[in-house]
This record gives sequence, C-alpha cells and structure tokens, in this order.
Amino acid sequence: SALDLGLLDMRMTRNDEGFANNAPGWIYAPGRQIIAQARNRWLAISTPHLNSSGFAGTDPNEPVNSIEYSIGLFDIRESGPSWELFVDGRKIDALPFTARQGQVITIRDGVTWIGLIPLPATDRGRDAEVVIAPGITEAFDYHAKMTFTPSVVIHSYIRKADQPLARDSDWYELRQSVAGFAVEMGDASEGSFEDFQKRLMATPATLKVDPMSRQATASFGKDDGQMELVVTAWPEKNADGSFRESDPQVVSHTLGGKPLYPASHIDRDTPVSQLAWKSVEKAGVKLDPGPDKTDVQMFLQVLAGGRRLIAWNPGGTPTELHLTLPDGGSVITQGKVGVARLAVNLESGEVALDHIPLMGQPPPQLKITGMAHHGAVTINGQRVEAAKP
Repeated sequence: SALDLGLLDMRMTRNDEGFANNAPGWIYAPGRQIIAQARNRWLAISTPHLNSSGFAGTDPNEPVNSIEYSIGLFDIRESGPSWELFVDGRKIDALPFTARQGQVITIRDGVTWIGLIPLPATDRGRDAEVVIAPGITEAFDYHAKMTFTPSVVIHSYIRKADQPLARDSDWYELRQSVAGFAVEMGDASEGSFEDFQKRLMATPATLKVDPMSRQATASFGKDDGQMELVVTAWPEKNADGSFRESDPQVVSHTLGGKPLYPASHIDRDTPVSQLAWKSVEKAGVKLDPGPDKTDVQMFLQVLAGGRRLIAWNPGGTPTELHLTLPDGGSVITQGKVGVARLAVNLESGEVALDHIPLMGQPPPQLKITGMAHHGAVTINGQRVEAAKP
C-alpha cells in the first residue's frame, strides 16, 4: 500500500523551505535543475532562478537568508518513518545534524536503501555546508487550509547567513552559483547495507565549474560506471548589465564515456529494439526508407539473438522499407507501404510482409538478396513465388 512507500523530492529552496505550492496552484521555484539517470543512479545540478532584479516571480521584499539545494523525504505513516540515517557510515541518532559537502549520507529503510552525496557547491557565504534536519511545516497557496511536513530534509547550502541578502546584491554573481547531488538506490538483493555504504564512500563524486564556458560538470563513479552531466549553468550578461531568466541547458550526459541517452532522432532505444526517424540501427541490422528519404518513423526489433527481425512502419506514412541484414543481404519492399510489418527469420529464410494497402498505389513486391536460407515468402498471408530472371 501507499503506507509502505516513501517519497523523495528534490529542489532548490530558500530559507530552508519551499516544498509546498506558494502560489495559486504552482510553486515559484527559486531554482532550476537538470537530472540525469542511469539505472539506479542519478546526478543532479541546480542553479538559482534569478534575473537582474533578484529571484524570479517572488516578492522582492521577502528576506533571503539562505539558498540551498534540498532533498525532502516524506513518509505518510502516522507512526512516522522507521529509517536509519548515517553519515560516512556513522549512525545519526539526533537531528539536526551538520555535515560537509562530499560526505556520503545513507538511509536504510528495511531491505531498501539510498545513498545521497551533496556535491561541492558554490560558496556565497555560509556557516554550514550541509544540514540534515526535521522538515518545516508548510502551507499551500498562502491559505493555510492544507499543510504538510517533510519527515527529513537535507539542505546543501550555497548561502547561509544571519543577515538577509541586500536588495542591491550582485544578482549576476549569485546567478553563477551551482549545487548538486549524486544519488544511488539499492536493496538487499545486491548485498549488505554495510557493503553499500563502503562502496559509496569509495566512489568519486565531484562538481566543477568553469566560469569561462559557464559550464558545470558533475561526475559520479569511475571507469565504465562513471556518470557525467555537463550543463551550461547560467546565461551571458548583456551589454547593459542585465541578464535574462534561463534554465540550465544540457551539454552532454554520459555513462562510461558513451551518451547516456539516444540521439535526438531516436524516440526509444532498448537492447533489442529501436524506434527512430528516417533510419534505425540495432545489432548490425539497419532499417531505412531507401533513396526516397521519407521523414518517417520506423521501428525495428532484433530478437532471438539476432536470428529474427521485425521491421515496422507504425505511423502509416507511405514509404519503402529497406532492411539491411548483418551479413550484407537485404529485404526491400519495392513500392511504398502504409502501416506495415516485415518479419524475417534468418534461420528458416521465411519472410512475411503484412500491410494495409494504399489507395491508388500498386501492391508492393519484395526484393530479397543475400540470405543464406530461402523459405516461404508471404504478403498479407498469401504465398508468393520468386520472379524468374
């Protein structure tokens, strides 16, 4: 049930709060963030949401004593959470607790656990780097008709001071501030909680900023398991000294030096299939529309260890299907097809094309070359024979 679930919320906050809606139905977020995920790990980078006048969308008269990248942990059980918290392997029995950026925070919740590493953040004046504390009760929409309270919050500070920011602060300097988190989930199927803690404490996690390029680079792990997220963290300053609101922009996200996400023309990519525009490639098999170069979405499945191939025209845009096999052979529809499925069995040599006929178009034919085996060939369930030379 929902009582067995926890919730993790991550966002930049001010004055140690900012998880509830503070406007009619939305939140004026004081920060923007980019998160990259690879399996059970993720990297997050956040920057203050500022323009030349201060924080965007908020009351300029509101005092701002602290700016922090925060994680809120929620538990809806009336009894409260049963989590155990640790910092660098040391159990924390009382909150609030002060830690340093770079230290490993681990939480055990029965047979599941999570590791959180606050990455080194820009220092704009602070008397603490990280504070783990009970959450503050917040009201929604200023109406105070509904409130909620995070069970535990983890604040990683950019600024934390007794005196609020001055109205004439250098907002562009503050806009050039960056904070981040590295996060990993785990459970008992992977070994003991103690092993999880030791491995995380031995895992490099960094956040570096290059003021010249305006880029921030977060890194987590090493060798083939190294995640890296690079973002353009803040906008350029205009000639008159002003600057616009902007979100961080992704430059790259990689795992083991390889792109973490597919190229922009690929809609979905799995170990055995790919959905993409114009051209699809998987396990040495290629599917494209041929010389026509139709801007069409195509789907390719490579199954049974590469022995069975299924090519699709799922959207129905009229196109040819050119399927290139790993050994250089090919199966081509001569004539355009609409919604279509082309199945090839490399073991038996069977080829089957099923399609919805196009009005005003002659029925397609199949051109098959270079296949090691030759089996039955069917079009819409009807067997067809090879044309005689």
